[in-house]
Amino acid sequence: MARLTAPAFSAEARGKIGAVIYNTYRGVPTAKIMKSPSQPQTALQLAIRALCTTYVRLWATESDANRALWETYAADHPETDSMGHTKRLTGCNWYVRLNVLIIRNGGSAVHTPPSGTPAASPSAFAAGDGSGQSIVTWTTPGGTNLQMELWMDGPHSAGRRGKLVKARFNNRLTAETATKTVSGLGAGTYTFFGRFVDESKGLASTFVSDIATVS
Repeated sequence: MARLTAPAFSAEARGKIGAVIYNTYRGVPTAKIMKSPSQPQTALQLAIRALCTTYVRLWATESDANRALWETYAADHPETDSMGHTKRLTGCNWYVRLNVLIIRNGGSAVHTPPSGTPAASPSAFAAGDGSGQSIVTWTTPGGTNLQMELWMDGPHSAGRRGKLVKARFNNRLTAETATKTVSGLGAGTYTFFGRFVDESKGLASTFVSDIATVS
């Protein structure tokens, strides 16, 4: 990233010209080359992309009545992004999202929107300190149709909390298990994230997290 004086023949420039992106960082004009986004090719990412492609195509085969139900569901279920702004997914977005989660968690695809609300987030979620491992625990929820998705970010330096956007999928197991030993970890701190997913509806709780120190 380069620091500039009078960028693009102006007092301040923002935006993209060709392959160069102009911005201002802490009051200093900057410029950097635009890079193409990376396309990670892990087994999980490839599997999810394949499922998304499948259900985008299947959306076109659903009846008009079913698609109308999904559009109504989308209108009734707006979301809030990380900046606090309200956004509305399309009916197709919800159809693909929920079916992908259902299939990944061992359920059967659905053709109409789910009823009810997502499960509550895992309670008493805790990641224990350990030597080369962390034992993650949570309170067993009611019901038998929930899966626990466990994600992890680390190792990172002490005092730093990991970010969900950088977390890697670690494991999926029945929520009734209530404990998971994550082994083979190097020294450092790790942030673990967990959520419940309804394997029959695809509805997911919000993530909770905890930090473990591994020696």
